[in-house]
Parts: sequence; C-alpha cells; structure tokens
Amino acid sequence: MKTRLSRRLFLKGAGASALALGFGGRQANGFSVAKEGGEEASQSTVTVPTVCAMCRARCLLQARVKNGRLVKIEGNPSAAVNGSMVCARGQAAVKLLYDPDRLKYPLKRVGERGEGKWKRISWQEALSNVASQVKKNLIVNGHESLALFAGGPSSYYIKKLFQAKGIS
Repeated sequence: MKTRLSRRLFLKGAGASALALGFGGRQANGFSVAKEGGEEASQSTVTVPTVCAMCRARCLLQARVKNGRLVKIEGNPSAAVNGSMVCARGQAAVKLLYDPDRLKYPLKRVGERGEGKWKRISWQEALSNVASQVKKNLIVNGHESLALFAGGPSSYYIKKLFQAKGIS
C-alpha cells in the first residue's frame, strides 16, 4: 500500500495536532512546563515534558532540570502507555548526556589505526568525507556493498534516498 501523504498535508496535520494540544484535557497538561517550589525555586528547577529517544517506543517523560542541567528523568503520569514508569534504558539517558567520553563533534584519525590520535574537524568536512567514501564504495563495489539499518519516523527520508539509489 502506497501512502499519498504530501509535505503540505503532513504540515497541515502537524499544525492541527499542535493546536489541539492547547485546548485542554488531560493530555494538554502533560505537555506544560511545571515549576517547583516557591518563586525563588522556580527560577532554578523546572520539570520539562519530553519524549524519550533511547528506543523506538518514544515514551512520554518528564525531565527535571535544575539550574539548566538535566538531573532526573521520570515517567509522565498523564502518559497512557508508560505512565510514571521509565525503563532502565530511559534512566540511562542522564548519564549518557553527561558522559565525559561522549562524542560532541566530529573527529578524524590523524595517527595509525589503534593509536588513538584524533583531531577535531567541522561538520561540513565530516559530511564531505562520508559522502565521498560512500560514493567511492558504490562505484568500486556496487549497490549491494551498502545497506541501511534505520528505524523510527525520522528515518523516512533517508530510507527513500537509499531506495532511489538502489541501496537496500
């Protein structure tokens, strides 16, 4: 079955959905920022509604942010699926965000493989390097030499691009 969803129709639906959130009900409350404590405390600690990106389930969460830093992830009590529960993977998001070994920008190897020598490069340079390597691989080894493993709603366009180029 082929979907006939145009960009325009998608944007209309997204706008209507966003508008519907503002018209009350239990779900709208799940997407409002709650400040904790008195006036003084409200400037430093807020609870921000969000969606977990640690797996494909996309559970509704509440992120507790203190002085601009994420300190705790909790389930959203108004969520129909997960309620106030958060799985271990979701709980790990806080540690992942502040892990000192987390990559925050592209790096390029400057030494031999295994030496651990890297230099910081721009995003443009990183994307150009990846694009040229993919193009080279396609020319030398053919379309069967590449595969895409992607899931979730954000992978729609990359899947379409790969399909248009004959890559599985």
